[in-house]
Order: sequence, then structure tokens, then C-alpha cells
Amino acid sequence: MSAQKKFQVAISFAEADKAFAAALNNALKKNGITCYYYPDHPELTAGQPLREKLRKIYKYDAMYAVVVFSKNYVAAPWAKEEFQAIMERSADIANRILPVKIDNVEDDVVQQLFRTTGFLPWSYNINELAETIANIVGKEPITPEIQPEQKQPAPPTVIIKPDTVNGPVIAGNLETLNYNNQK
Repeated sequence: MSAQKKFQVAISFAEADKAFAAALNNALKKNGITCYYYPDHPELTAGQPLREKLRKIYKYDAMYAVVVFSKNYVAAPWAKEEFQAIMERSADIANRILPVKIDNVEDDVVQQLFRTTGFLPWSYNINELAETIANIVGKEPITPEIQPEQKQPAPPTVIIKPDTVNGPVIAGNLETLNYNNQK
């Protein structure tokens, strides 16, 4: 990924299609793709002039823009703002728009884009769609077998003072206490 780009993919969608966008975002993350999905990054727009911030994100901060076209998208004012920024970037960066139609939207802009840009295949399988995007972006899917192991914190040490128990003093962590108590 280019040093000046914060995200491999920015997802543009209508608020009414948020469930689809959230599922796509999660599937892309599982494939190792860094995404701009606005609910995950409120710090980028909170308290900022939204129109300018969205233009910056879609035009400069992401390598690719995934546009989730639907009847909701073509009717949503903010989606139109995002799409305008995406189209401005397309003049500068060839083949960086990855559109997907999730319903039978019929719109002049969508139809014009359809003539000049191929849409991502949508077969009602979000994981297949995410894998297709990952392949285009150039990132191999991450499988659980090759993900780095997360280091587990050591269990807390427990010390029981002699005056709080009847019997011998016990010291150790929760695992050793459970083990010793089973003997």
C-alpha cells in the first residue's frame, strides 16, 4: 500500500444499506484489507466539515472505492456527495472504482458507469465478494492458520493470607490454584 494512503478500500454506501456495508467491511477485514467504513472511524469526521472530509477520504486516503449501488444509494444525499468525490478521483486514477449493485437499481449514473466500468459480481455471498475485492486489491486472504498468535496475558497471581483461611497458606496464579485444588 502506498505510504500516503491510509486505506486500501473505502466503502461508500447509503445509510439504509448499512447492514450490507458492515458485513462487507467485516469480510474484507478477515481478508486482510484495511477499510474506511465510517462507523469504525468516527475520529476522521467528528467535528469536521463533513463534505470536505468525505472528499479527502474518498479522493486521497483510499486506494480503491467500493461503491454499494442500490435504490437507497441513488436517493441518499450524502452518498451523492461521496460518489461525486469518487468520480473526481476516477479522472486521476484509472480503475480504482469497484462498484457492486445489490438490487435492481435503474439510474442514469449507474447505467453510464455500467457502460464504462465493470461491476463486481454479487451472488448473495458476502465472503466471495470480499475475496474478489481482496484479489483485485492484491492481498491474499488471511486464514486462521496463518494469523499471528495473540499473546495471552498471564493469569493474575493470587496470594491468600494465613489469617484468612483455615489450613495451609496457598500462593500461585489461578491456573495453579485450580490444579492444586484438584489433587
